[in-house]
Amino acid sequence: MKKYFYAALIAVTILLVLCPITSKPATAEEQEATITSTIPSENYIVLNITGVATGDEVLHYIKAMDLQGNQIKRLKIVGDMTTYGNQGIYTFDDLEELELDGTSDVPSFLAYRAPKLTKLIDTSHTIKNIGTYAFAYSGLEDVELENVDFLNTRAFLECLSLTSFKSSSLRNMSNWAFSGSLTIFEAPNLFSILHIKMR
Repeated sequence: MKKYFYAALIAVTILLVLCPITSKPATAEEQEATITSTIPSENYIVLNITGVATGDEVLHYIKAMDLQGNQIKRLKIVGDMTTYGNQGIYTFDDLEELELDGTSDVPSFLAYRAPKLTKLIDTSHTIKNIGTYAFAYSGLEDVELENVDFLNTRAFLECLSLTSFKSSSLRNMSNWAFSGSLTIFEAPNLFSILHIKMR
């Protein structure tokens, strides 16, 4: 019995010593995002993201800011986000302009139900993927994205003011991406439309 106890004790000791040695350090995607902000002028907020944030983290950060009654009309987000999210900035009814700089993935529901949002700016032309319902029911009018590759389900659903979408890079999109929207659609490299059954 003592023999098994000592063998188990030695095995546990070896594991405890080797685990920290063999474990890998966290990568930027595994680390929690750090968000800082500046307010360059009234009604204008700039968020700087270090790491990768979700749409939820962005919303919670903005809600936690003491805006003292200021209405956000312009929002600039510098840094990367994931397409994951189930909330967004849609609670800001006065948002007119959203600028994304260095963002490759637009979170799902990011600007959902932002009726006054008319302008989307992809400053550094890095947007590759747009999440589910990302701009659904927004007031976007004209969208031109140079490097987008994928639009998820209902990304621009019921954008009744959206008259034009242009992208020479768009290759894939899910069904209903533009349901209830558009008069002009230009995507010469569109390869496939994925049909996803909605429940």
